[in-house]
Parts: sequence; structure tokens; C-alpha cells
Amino acid sequence: MSSQQRIYQDEPTSAADHFVDQYRLDAHILQTSVTDLYQALDVDENQTVMVEILLSSTPKKYREQFLAKMRQAAQLKHPNIVEIYQVGMTSQARPYVAHEFVEGYTLQERMMQLLNHGVPTNSLYALQLVNLWPQFIN
Repeated sequence: MSSQQRIYQDEPTSAADHFVDQYRLDAHILQTSVTDLYQALDVDENQTVMVEILLSSTPKKYREQFLAKMRQAAQLKHPNIVEIYQVGMTSQARPYVAHEFVEGYTLQERMMQLLNHGVPTNSLYALQLVNLWPQFIN
């Protein structure tokens, strides 16, 4: 099955499923082992956000942990930390978090770029990139 043909476990099936509160789910970005990540539009604020929704198969204890950790993370305010706008539940009782959309590339994508250019991409180099990251963000 090609990546374009992949069917996601909890993919929206109706027009109503394309909304989570005031967030219109515009594009499915990624499915991990526990979440679906969507690029979305906050229709109240008219801004692009990211919405991460736990999969329906996630055990209840992890749902509670996710909600608690996201509520704690929402209290953090720092220019190098993605701002969390809202933590809640979908109409299907799946926990979600809506957070700031940051354009750019992931660390994994950066590592692949370096690998494609013949630059060593061992874990120590990755750690150096992570440590330098705040300098690039400011």
C-alpha cells in the first residue's frame, strides 16, 4: 500500500468530523503510534494551528496522562516553546491539544538533509543541533 493510499485509523469520515471545537482540520500531517497530527484553521482567530488528537485505541490511563501533561505544558510561556492554545475532548471523546503552528522542518528532516549532503549524522551531532536550536529560534 503506498503512502498516498494509506487509511488512517481515526480519519474523519463526515463533515462534522472535520471540526474539533473551533478548529477545522485541513490536512492530516502524521499518524504516530498514539496520535494523529493535523494542520488546522482556528476559525475564531483565523489562524493556522496544529491539532494533535489521541487515537481511539489509546488506553484510558494514557488519555488521562496526556490531558494532565498537556494542561501542565499549557502553563509554560517561553519564546522557544510552542504555545498551547487549548486542551480538550473531541465529540468522539478523544483528547486533543491545539497548539501554535511553526513553519520549518523536523529534526528528522534536518538529519536527512545532512545525510544527503554527506555530513555525519550520528547521535552526538544530533544533540549538538538540539543544543544550538535556541540560538536559531531567537
